[in-house]
Amino acid sequence: MLAALFTRAPKKIAGKPPIRTILNDFTGCVCPGEMLLVLGRPNSGCSTILKVLANQRFGYESIDGDVTYGGTDAKTMGKHYWGEVLYNPEDDLHYATLSVKNTLKFALKTRTPGKASRNEGESRADHVKEFLRVVSRLFWIEHTMNTKVGDEFVRGVSGGEKKRVSIAEAMITKASTQCWDNSTRGLDASTALEYVQSLRSLTNMAHISTSVALYQAGGSLYDLFDKVVLMDEGKYLYYGPTEEAAAYFENLSFLRPQRWTTANFLTSVTDPYERQIREGYENRIPRSTEQFEAAYKKSSIFEGNIRDIESFEQQAEQQRQQRLAATTKATKKKNYTLPYHKQVWACTHRQFLVMIGDKQSLRGKWGGILFQALIVGSLFFDMSKTSATVFERGGVMFFILLFNALLALAELTSAFSSRPILLKHKSL
Repeated sequence: MLAALFTRAPKKIAGKPPIRTILNDFTGCVCPGEMLLVLGRPNSGCSTILKVLANQRFGYESIDGDVTYGGTDAKTMGKHYWGEVLYNPEDDLHYATLSVKNTLKFALKTRTPGKASRNEGESRADHVKEFLRVVSRLFWIEHTMNTKVGDEFVRGVSGGEKKRVSIAEAMITKASTQCWDNSTRGLDASTALEYVQSLRSLTNMAHISTSVALYQAGGSLYDLFDKVVLMDEGKYLYYGPTEEAAAYFENLSFLRPQRWTTANFLTSVTDPYERQIREGYENRIPRSTEQFEAAYKKSSIFEGNIRDIESFEQQAEQQRQQRLAATTKATKKKNYTLPYHKQVWACTHRQFLVMIGDKQSLRGKWGGILFQALIVGSLFFDMSKTSATVFERGGVMFFILLFNALLALAELTSAFSSRPILLKHKSL
């Protein structure tokens, strides 16, 4: 018994946690120029579906099924065109000590197209300057250009302005598929509406596919979307046009209380304690997610969804053939628009601006180095110029190198804190 305890118990402790299905049997299509609203309670799979749509597949045991982007499979997109798919998490990830202008300028410099794609006679600098002017006016951030982005410790722009900076950065990337995860968190109603209106404008102008997860969506926000998906326990209870969603669940005998927004009504259907049922139909409505899913797949809305997918697949195949015919050596791989040495220079210049932006820490670091230099200099001051002080001189040189090497360890905290920003920029 004791032998079994000491041999089996460590294996159970060190074993993998049980695998569970997060998403199951999901079918849908977001066409170019459309916005999809993802609704659901926490832990229903909203963030996961956005990550899968944005080709962020790391961290999952397995992903079965196919996700295509205009006819291109996910593996090809991840290898050659990852900049065409964007995932923006809940938090706005930016360098706090960098100004809004320099944040957008870095994105523009690294995503400026080649000479063939720019206006005739337009240089890279002219393109960056003009695009920056247009984007700042479009998203109402002209007055914040010289202000730091800021965070919890560095004073900077407001939450709504920071959201618009993220949208402007996404527009600069020209990603054809964009996923935004609960990005209205912490914003008031008017700022959240302005944010979604900006996404609507971006979707219409750039003709991209946009998916947005919101846990609280007012009526004016809901009306800006073309399609909505309602999720619960990894299954989708509805996927279709926004204007038909409320009527679909009312036909299933659910009551919509007065003055409730459509989004609140849809989310309440997934909560057994919050949903209201028409009198006399208590035993006829679907209750489990499996029953909801089965009811949806028998509906005409699901059949319309399948027809939309088949129609779009035919269009996508024609577009894919046209793209293959127009593909050249220069456009075969579209991950980077800058050569390697210019990427190094752009990142080095950006990091210099990040350091200069945090003047307090920089002064403290340089002050500490100067103070230490005076102390060490006084210890070894006025040494004789004979061979008797060779050992001491070697000790001074060793200490100088060791001190500066150990001083670099102070950068570990900022390096780890900026890692999510680097991962975000890598995916752009």
